[in-house]
Amino acid sequence: MTRFFAFLLLVFGIAFPVAHAAEPDYDALPLAELTQMAEAGNAAAQTNLGFRHAAGEGLPQDFQEAIKWFRKAAAKGQVKAEFSLGSIYDSGEGVERDLKEAAKWYRKAATRGFLPALFNLGLMYENGEGVAQDIVLAYALFSLAAADGNRDAVTARDIVGARMNPAQIKEGKTMAEKWQPGKTIPTTSKTGVLRTAIEEPTQR
Repeated sequence: MTRFFAFLLLVFGIAFPVAHAAEPDYDALPLAELTQMAEAGNAAAQTNLGFRHAAGEGLPQDFQEAIKWFRKAAAKGQVKAEFSLGSIYDSGEGVERDLKEAAKWYRKAATRGFLPALFNLGLMYENGEGVAQDIVLAYALFSLAAADGNRDAVTARDIVGARMNPAQIKEGKTMAEKWQPGKTIPTTSKTGVLRTAIEEPTQR
């Protein structure tokens, strides 16, 4: 199942509403004004500027610049910037693919309850990419990502669940029920570890 990649979602105009009631519409800001705000330390502007560099929207596509701005925003706690860093390292778009680095950033965003990050981290645990393969933890993460009824997450949970025995399903459900945003996401389960992490980039 395909992971959600932040810069692709930006291109298609979905999943990342940036503006809030008391904030400017960052998507509509001229590039010069957005850049000025980002350079002044505005984390939301830094995130949006990172999106624009990654997507090549209004300026040449440049993933190194995108990473620079996402890192600045992530340092201020911008969850969308954390997820976007995971997306870039996961996809290998414009950088050397680094599954461990991707998992690190997905985990940061997932810890805060960001549903696309929970889903992507679940896929990494399902496949053992950048993390030790653990189908119970994958099941728990997919269950959390399905909180809003997302069909991809529900489908992924059910596919993994079909490979699990009753004890594993019970553990996965318990992990999902006990976890709350802000709490540390476990790195392993008691019954679901299948093999160690794949560290080398894999072909899709």
